[in-house]
Amino acid sequence: MGEEQKRFREVFRRWARRVRSRLVARGALGGLTVGLVLGVVAAAVAWQLRLGPLRPFAAAFGLIGAVTGMAVASRRRWSDGAVALYLDRKLAADEAAEHTQIRRRQVERRVEHRLQAQIIHRARGRDVGPRSGGVDIELPAFRHLARRDGEV
Repeated sequence: MGEEQKRFREVFRRWARRVRSRLVARGALGGLTVGLVLGVVAAAVAWQLRLGPLRPFAAAFGLIGAVTGMAVASRRRWSDGAVALYLDRKLAADEAAEHTQIRRRQVERRVEHRLQAQIIHRARGRDVGPRSGGVDIELPAFRHLARRDGEV
């Protein structure tokens, strides 16, 4: 069991490193995007104010944004438990889909059974009385069908 745990931990560390590095890269790209948008705005302002020599420095906003995004993403580092849950969700997608299909079939069968029971219940005329108030419009049709089936 000790050897299996070592192997599992090594594989998990590799996957966790990949997941965490992708999260940092995503944060860096988000920061880069925000920084470049701010850089474009700063370059436009510099151009409008006739400060042309300052416009190239506006591109530094992109670099600053990328570094800031990486720093924020690094601080939001996922724990091992969160990475395990993420990997379980991603790697067990087929299992989850199969479980969902099975559950859907169970619900459909249960609903079909309940509908059949309600149709039989109404066909026997149990809903007729002061409580129904004549609201069930389809009830006479069911009763008629039930009587005809009984006669034949």
